[in-house]
Amino acid sequence: MLDLTDLDTPIGIVCAMAQEQELLVAAMGDPAVLPGVGLEARRGRLDGREVVVAAAGVGKVRAAGTATLLVERLGCRALVLSGVAGGLSASLGLGDLVIADHVIDVDYGRLTDSGRLVYQPGTLPMPGVRPEPGYRLPKDLAARIRTTLGAASPGATLGTILTGDAFLASARVRDELAARWSALAIEMEGSAVWPSDSASPGSSCAP
Repeated sequence: MLDLTDLDTPIGIVCAMAQEQELLVAAMGDPAVLPGVGLEARRGRLDGREVVVAAAGVGKVRAAGTATLLVERLGCRALVLSGVAGGLSASLGLGDLVIADHVIDVDYGRLTDSGRLVYQPGTLPMPGVRPEPGYRLPKDLAARIRTTLGAASPGATLGTILTGDAFLASARVRDELAARWSALAIEMEGSAVWPSDSASPGSSCAP
């Protein structure tokens, strides 16, 4: 369970692009630049909590590497992915806030004559073996987020976000993805930042 009383052990915030971290860095006041850790990172405080903000680069490979460095070299106790996503739901507009309680990697799987079969990353995409894909927030963390949103951010939405290593530029594919997965948005890093043991009570992540 994420300890909300721990203000000094940093939370790692992963952004794909430098433009996505600019407002966060500005809100940190005068953050310290962290050289020699293998990534562009700044440490400071947001809302009274110690954080490390890092620009990963675009895509799952870069995001996974950055997440690993934040945890192993900088001791981050939790990870948050913050950035811009493409909207899949007609109910969303530019600038709306979506927080994932379920992330699905939609470009890992098995290519067949009838299309791609999506599998859970790390499993063998073999016939007869197809576990339900996706990563979910621990129930206690999702409940705390819903409570916070209801009190302070009535315009924000909690729901499913998709991850894939390709930019989406098709209205047809957008509508198919939204319908198939009941998804609100799609981006390119979330599933790579999510810890592989996210079902356990000791881990947490919020893309």
